[in-house]
Amino acid sequence: GGGGLRGGSRFRTQSQQQVQGSRLSQRALDGPFHVKKRARHVISEAHRVREFCQECSRHSSSGDGGEQDILTLLGAVTIRSHESCRDDYSCSCKELDELVDCFLHAGAAGARMTGAGWGGCAVALVDSAMQEEVRYFDCAFCE
Repeated sequence: GGGGLRGGSRFRTQSQQQVQGSRLSQRALDGPFHVKKRARHVISEAHRVREFCQECSRHSSSGDGGEQDILTLLGAVTIRSHESCRDDYSCSCKELDELVDCFLHAGAAGARMTGAGWGGCAVALVDSAMQEEVRYFDCAFCE
């Protein structure tokens, strides 16, 4: 089989090549539903989740502290995730994109929309020193 949970913590995904070799017609792939873009998001998001989990695991097992290093790595993954939600899955909106930008300009290591999309919430990765500062920052569309 293709996917599903294994061992409670790992999941498998089909490769992009396997998905591209599916039985979907070229018309369906290139049509108004943007199947290629949606599939690219789903596959790349699975890889980002795996990368995020591996970095967290590596960081917690190394015991070296390095809060800034892990925030930088995880922040980059989080930003790529938001970009994919926005560009490939088209489930972000102007206000969420602006909120993510506000977090990043305020100094967050990363930020992304969260929830079901099409409006809603954003999360930001910040170091402990910035926690209160970012919680109450001003953002243009909030006024």
